[in-house]
Amino acid sequence: MTATAEVAELSQAARQEILRLSELYQQPRSALLPALFVAQAESGYLSPPALAAVAQTLNLPLAQVVSAASFYNLLTLRPAGRKTVRVCTSISCMLAGCTAILECLQDTLGIRTGQTTPDGEFTLQVAECLAACNEAPVLMLDEELWAGVKAEEVAGILGGRAGRAPRPGPSLGGRRPPDGSILLKWIGDGSGRDLDAYCRAGGYEAARRVATELTADQVIEQVTASGLRGKGGAGFPAGQKWKFIPRTAPVKFLVANGDEGEPGTFKDRTLLEGCPHLLIEGILIAAVAIGAAKAYVYLRGEFAAGRRLLENALAQARAAGFVGNGIFGSPHSVEIVVHSGGGAYIAGEESALLESLEGRPALPRVRPPFPAQAGFYRQPTLVHNVETLCHLPAIITLGPERYRSLGPPALFSVSGCVARPGVYEAPLGVTLRSLTFDYAGGLRPGRRFKAAFPGGPSTMLLTEADLDIPLDYDSLRRAGSMLGSAAVIVMDEATDMVRVAARAAQFYRHESCGKCTPCRIGTQQMARLLGGIVEGQGRPGDLQRLEGLARSLRLTSLCGLGQTAGNAVGGTLRHFPEEYAHYVRGHA
Repeated sequence: MTATAEVAELSQAARQEILRLSELYQQPRSALLPALFVAQAESGYLSPPALAAVAQTLNLPLAQVVSAASFYNLLTLRPAGRKTVRVCTSISCMLAGCTAILECLQDTLGIRTGQTTPDGEFTLQVAECLAACNEAPVLMLDEELWAGVKAEEVAGILGGRAGRAPRPGPSLGGRRPPDGSILLKWIGDGSGRDLDAYCRAGGYEAARRVATELTADQVIEQVTASGLRGKGGAGFPAGQKWKFIPRTAPVKFLVANGDEGEPGTFKDRTLLEGCPHLLIEGILIAAVAIGAAKAYVYLRGEFAAGRRLLENALAQARAAGFVGNGIFGSPHSVEIVVHSGGGAYIAGEESALLESLEGRPALPRVRPPFPAQAGFYRQPTLVHNVETLCHLPAIITLGPERYRSLGPPALFSVSGCVARPGVYEAPLGVTLRSLTFDYAGGLRPGRRFKAAFPGGPSTMLLTEADLDIPLDYDSLRRAGSMLGSAAVIVMDEATDMVRVAARAAQFYRHESCGKCTPCRIGTQQMARLLGGIVEGQGRPGDLQRLEGLARSLRLTSLCGLGQTAGNAVGGTLRHFPEEYAHYVRGHA
């Protein structure tokens, strides 16, 4: 049953925009998230009449529309302020003092988190991570990202008199990209944003060769020989993934995963904002190789600037004949659509992302079948992380042997207690010591290294004894951890590891989709126990319960979120038991 015909709580212009969006997808229901953003922008929130109007316009069941609207963090079902302030509370921002920024905002606005000022001007929210960890602490005012915020700037930012502009975009902090860089060389000089500059530097030549000279088998073999592995967290060999796509399937899709949600990760944002043409070229190479005529870029909803830059680059590439029908004058056609997510960490898991792209809540699918056999609308689908796709032009240009000789290269997001947080391109297998002290400038003066997450809080903690471990997939696996998304969060000796674990537990409790019982209940219990411990209410038995919860989550959860949600807790318990003992001492 669809919404009733008499519903009219949506302007004609909004309805027309929703219908236009629906034409970008194989089935109109995939336009649901974009449609909900259109409706929310018109009235400030998703009222029951607005939801019904969206359902009517897309000819969808109202229950499906309400289910999606209530799932995503960036959508609101109740009245909100004309402006929304979101303060990032990730571990990196916590280490940089985000608590003081949040308290200052609460005092300035006279409201608490989740409330709206009496004049209806501001709604205050917290964000789990805004993927700008190198510029912590950060906040978003509507779509503007403010970096390196100080408490004394808060009033000026709110009043439009900050004395400086919002974050201008990706930056290497005055650094020059390393010699031989294949990704970061496009950042900073603007060549990755401008079509003419990108082409003058050799851009789109690899995609042209793939479309007009090379066979699909040749491209797949080059990617396989390069040793490229997925950069989104799982590290699965890219060429092998491509070979799983059935050659004879009449319909195939490619999906670029730009839902960068792992705390401490900001490399994809840097690539999206700094060199969107590199991503487009990578998409073209992969799409032609597997025979996909349609590609979707699923972006975090918070990446407003990245979306604008990517859509501008797409318009340039389309006008040049590089995107659309008969690319580069070849028989191949590749259309690319940009799709914004609604704010859900779980959407970074590839099957949950596909569910979201189909207009549903981002709930992981039971696998098999895997996306390569039954992905977007149950058609064979190749899902790749943004960085993974950005490596493809260099592999085709340099050849797999030369590419491998560079490391192969990888991007590392380094944040926390280092002198120069940022994105670094380094050979895969660079040691934690070299990345921390040579690339990121070491710790702040007078501080000593204590610990680091090599791939965000979903990976097992490394300590000072692990400084010489190579940061690659196999070495970290043997050490009981994993590279993940290469989000290296460094902590010094002043860091309270119990509070770090508590913050990680709060994150996973908030981001659990609730589909499977172990994760839904386990993350709640873990966050509750740790919250009690840091508030001085812990008992020695709580530590055994935390260990049991971390183990149960790892063994019984449906997807990677639950399976890794206890790693931060397990790692801190293992390496820093005395800090937990300090909190629970006297409560036996």
